[in-house]
Amino acid sequence: MSRRMVKRAVQRIGGVAAVVVAAGCAAGTGRAADDAPHPGSAAGAARTGGPVRVGVVLPRSGSAYLERYGALVLEGVELAVREREASGGSPVMLEVVDGAGDPERAAAAVRELERRGAVAVIGPVLPGAADAAVRARASDGLVLVHPLGSEAAAAENAYAMNAPDALGAETLGRYAASRGWLRVGLLYPRTAAYRRQARAFAAALLEEGGRIVAEVPYDSGTTTFATHLKAIAAAAPQAVFLPVPERDVHQIAPQITYYGLAGAGVHVLGGDGWTAESVRRQVAARYLDGVVAATPLPPSSDAVGWDDFVARYEQAYRRSLRDPYPALGYDAMRLLLAGLDSVAAGRGDLAEAIRAIGGLRGATGVLMVERGRVVRRPFVVTYEQGELTPVPWPDDGAPPAPDGGWRDR
Repeated sequence: MSRRMVKRAVQRIGGVAAVVVAAGCAAGTGRAADDAPHPGSAAGAARTGGPVRVGVVLPRSGSAYLERYGALVLEGVELAVREREASGGSPVMLEVVDGAGDPERAAAAVRELERRGAVAVIGPVLPGAADAAVRARASDGLVLVHPLGSEAAAAENAYAMNAPDALGAETLGRYAASRGWLRVGLLYPRTAAYRRQARAFAAALLEEGGRIVAEVPYDSGTTTFATHLKAIAAAAPQAVFLPVPERDVHQIAPQITYYGLAGAGVHVLGGDGWTAESVRRQVAARYLDGVVAATPLPPSSDAVGWDDFVARYEQAYRRSLRDPYPALGYDAMRLLLAGLDSVAAGRGDLAEAIRAIGGLRGATGVLMVERGRVVRRPFVVTYEQGELTPVPWPDDGAPPAPDGGWRDR
């Protein structure tokens, strides 16, 4: 694979990694000829007390770019396993195989790991290799976890850890209705991911009796939003929802004031792009105060494990964490370990156990599995004097969120 092709493939890795920020589920049978459980399978491990075999297919050769991504993901995976060993959890045998970023090699690695009785495979990192891995399974019961996957897998028991979801947009739609903001405008990039968020927000708002009074998509690369914002202002909305990337927040936030929406009392609702560190540091507080946003990673929150993960990672590897990829590898492994714990407790097979996960405190957020996808529980926050704070829910005093609170800054 050429250097240009590698860079283009890596650029497709977005989703949660852009916020900071599939897990697969099901037990591979790994049956021997006599149909007894394979020693490395979940059933075999439960019977013998031996380790469960988990495969890891990552680039260990070839492009330096890919080797680096693979190494970062593996650090997170290994950290999760070491923590489990330290806590006395049931043993896990990691088998790391070099996929070299090549679909054919990835497919062959998955077939071999499945033959050896692996219950799950974490990797590969590139979309094409991940698709080949899905097709290579002899049984769709083999768990596949695509740690950097930015699109939901269209196969059973194959999950993307890095795919964006629309739970935050849905939550903001309900929040707007709860505040009586029933006339809302939409402004979003003309791409599938952001269109999906706009649709999710609109559906939740309409269900609560609201309506969309203006819908204005824009082309990627737009920097001047005069026409767009004036069109929304002409519809006299009470609020505007802007699911936009952080680079666009830098452009849009001042223009909301300049073109009169802020002066007209229009409330601003945003996706997680509005909570990005670059926005908090570089956009003037006067353009952010009062903005309400939804994010899976609220700063300084005990409800999610990001700060704890950073501390453990930096202690283990003696360097600063500068990329989100170890966290995605860590959460992929943690999801599997949570499922294996349920299997050990007698609650079905690995597939059933992971499908039932509804509130796992991970490094990249509170992980849940819904309708065959890994999603993250959203938190509603607002800017006050340039700082993000949790938003009280109007009807009961707090937004729907997992147990756990915010630390004092």
